[in-house]
Amino acid sequence: MIYMQVHVNIKDLINGAVIADLTMNEKDKKNFILAVSERMEDLVFRYCPRDKGNLKKSLTVKETNTGITFTYSAPYAPYVHEILYRHHAKPTRAKWLTEALKQALKELILEFGNENIPSFNVVLSTNPILELQLTTEKIGLDWREFV
Repeated sequence: MIYMQVHVNIKDLINGAVIADLTMNEKDKKNFILAVSERMEDLVFRYCPRDKGNLKKSLTVKETNTGITFTYSAPYAPYVHEILYRHHAKPTRAKWLTEALKQALKELILEFGNENIPSFNVVLSTNPILELQLTTEKIGLDWREFV
């Protein structure tokens, strides 16, 4: 019996060469982003801190030509999202938008394998409102750098 040894460069797997990019056009990438956002929505609602529920109610999820945008219109949303020392009752937490994205991507990587995840960009804005954008545009950070 002949055994073949295969070396996998983990750095390349995490950072780089995306096989899916070779086979996916912009429309397919946008559809993938929409699938990521569907997984994220349940997590966003679960992780979002709640007192009176106004923060959660201020969320708008909007599909754009190049992806999807999660926007919180409550003026205090950026502070609740970014201040890490505040106590939040589980499962709520600070950084709930970014944590929902990370969790959705972890699930997809386990389900489909990293090479089937196309590159797309992530833009997080906390000024003046809290907004997370997933897009095929060349702005922000590639999701691999973001997570």
